[in-house]
Amino acid sequence: MNHSAYRFTLSGVHAGSSFYKSMASAAFCSLAALAPAAHADVIDFEGLGNDLIFSGDSFEQHGLRLGGTDANGASGSLVGAIIDGSDSDFCSRLACPTGNAGNYYGGLNDGILGIHSMQGGGTFKVQSFDASFIISDIKAPAGRMIVQGFYGNGSTLSQTFDLPQPTVFLGTLFHPFRQYYFNSAMSALDFTGMQISALSCDTTGACGFGNNQGQFGLDNLNFSISAVPEPSTYAMLLLGLVSIAAVARRRA
Repeated sequence: MNHSAYRFTLSGVHAGSSFYKSMASAAFCSLAALAPAAHADVIDFEGLGNDLIFSGDSFEQHGLRLGGTDANGASGSLVGAIIDGSDSDFCSRLACPTGNAGNYYGGLNDGILGIHSMQGGGTFKVQSFDASFIISDIKAPAGRMIVQGFYGNGSTLSQTFDLPQPTVFLGTLFHPFRQYYFNSAMSALDFTGMQISALSCDTTGACGFGNNQGQFGLDNLNFSISAVPEPSTYAMLLLGLVSIAAVARRRA
C-alpha cells in the first residue's frame, strides 16, 4: 500500500519543515475538535414521581428520552411504571424485586421501554444495569430480558439476560436486583436507540411472550452519551483550514 497517498500536503511547503509541521498540527487539532465529546452518567429514576407509564408516554433523564410502548401497537395501554421500592402498596398484587428502597422502572404487561438521545443525531453506549423479573403468576416465576440496540446504518444488535426466579429462605421471599453487563460487542457500539423488553419463563425453563407476564424491573443504567458537534464547530474548522491554505499560498 502506498501510504504517501494519505499524507497531509500543501503546495510549496516542504513536508519536513517546521512550518509544515505546525500547519499539520493545527489541522489535526481542528479535526479533533469535531470528535463528539462523551460523558458518563447513570439513570437511576430518582426525582421522578411514582407514576404509571402508558403506551406513548415518555420522560427524560440525563440527556436520554425514555418511553413506553405496547408490544402490539395499542395506544393508551399500561406498559410500565416508576416504582418506589419503599411503597409496598404498589406491588401488593405483584412479586416486585426486594432490597431496593429507591425508584426503579417497572416494565409491565409485555411493555417495551425505548431509549433515545434527546439530541438529534446523538449516540450513546451502555455498559451495565441492574434488573430483576417482576412476577405476576407463580407459574411463570422467572424471565428473560431482551435488549436490542439500533445504530446509524439501520442495523441492530441484541443481547439476552436471564432474570432468575426468587429464592425462599425461612419463609421469606428474596428477589433482589442483580447487576448485568453487556458483552464486548454491545458495549463497544454507539447506539442511536435501544429497546428493552422481557419474556416470562415457566418452571421448566421455557420462555415465551404474551399474556402480559413479560415484566421486569430496571435500575442504575450506566451509560455514556456522545454530543453532536454544533454547526459553529464546523464553521470554525472551515475557517481554520482556509487560513492555513492562505498562509501556504503566501509562502509558496
